[in-house]
Amino acid sequence: MACLRPSIPSFFVRVLSLSIALAAASCGGRVVELPEASGGGPTTSAPSPSAPSLACTSPAAKPIVSERTRVGGPVVNDETWVYWVRRASGSTESKQIVRAPLGGGPVELLVSGVQPTAMAVDESHLYWAEGASAYSAVARIAKSGGEMESIVGRKGRISWREDPTDADADLWGGTALVVHGDDVFWAGRAEADLPTENGWSGVRGNHVMRAAKTGGSVALLADVEHDTSALASDDAFLYWVDAEPNGRDEAVLRRVARRGRVASPMGDVVATSSMLRPPSPSAPNCARCLASDGAFLYWLSSRDGSVVRFPKDGGRPLVLAADQSDFVDLAVHQGFVYWSWSRSGGGGVRRVAISGGDVSDVATDVQGARISAGAGGVIIMNELSAARLSCDE
Repeated sequence: MACLRPSIPSFFVRVLSLSIALAAASCGGRVVELPEASGGGPTTSAPSPSAPSLACTSPAAKPIVSERTRVGGPVVNDETWVYWVRRASGSTESKQIVRAPLGGGPVELLVSGVQPTAMAVDESHLYWAEGASAYSAVARIAKSGGEMESIVGRKGRISWREDPTDADADLWGGTALVVHGDDVFWAGRAEADLPTENGWSGVRGNHVMRAAKTGGSVALLADVEHDTSALASDDAFLYWVDAEPNGRDEAVLRRVARRGRVASPMGDVVATSSMLRPPSPSAPNCARCLASDGAFLYWLSSRDGSVVRFPKDGGRPLVLAADQSDFVDLAVHQGFVYWSWSRSGGGGVRRVAISGGDVSDVATDVQGARISAGAGGVIIMNELSAARLSCDE
């Protein structure tokens, strides 16, 4: 059961079926220190950042679109637009990428007939990883308009980390993708036979991969032993959780340098914890469970219903919020961790400061909400509608 106590909000904004609570309810949340995480890096956690000072304590939700969103995939935003994957009318497989201005306005179609499983945006383009049956593994489209560009096709040239030798490979997009600098990174599948000094070495399975935003050969940065549905990044590293689906063992939080050689084929260990394990078969997994603010990593632990902060260089994790459940999505923005939850008959969005403290409701009666945190702020979107959180009072 969640620790939130019932409250009487001072005002509500109803966005179609969304009822957004503008006065946050809190319950005396706490920071719980956990046993030391095993793995590489220092074992002493960095000092906790101080709680941010906001212009308001109760962010208001402002409607973005007046029509049904039909969201069927990732949501991202920049300083001007919110972009999302929309289910095409009458189709169960083919999807569209659309956008709407953050200040409100008509929905614009960018590309159709695609199957995005993950998306990211930079100053000039929108990027996405494609589903298993699509033509491209990774593609992009200019925000100014134009045709879709295939960055990485189903067939491509790959290299093993920074080795100059390369070979033909079959490539697939995955469920995690980020962009940083001149490169796009994703977790997906690759199959190839690479030449070595002793003959040929078979490459099969899931990997963390890199390609230039403009296309070209693909570098396999690290093996993913089991599977990962989340990828986070900072200025130097990529992070992911490697976990056996429904496994009983502790899962591993790993990282690999975005550039340069690594000592381990599977990357360096940041933390090993049972809290990193995927949920049980009866518990739904969240669309995105891992996020970074550059200083720490944040994880939604479906196993024990907690929101956890991990030092990115290793050390003691902290539970920021306990007694949570039914996670859907996660985002970090301006000193707060946001997560959505959904179950039959209920759902919403909550937040807690990155230093811990009281947990508060920022949206109620919202089922299956996806959260996007970007240059345009925090966006909450579900099947029916979308809203932008604002501190204007």
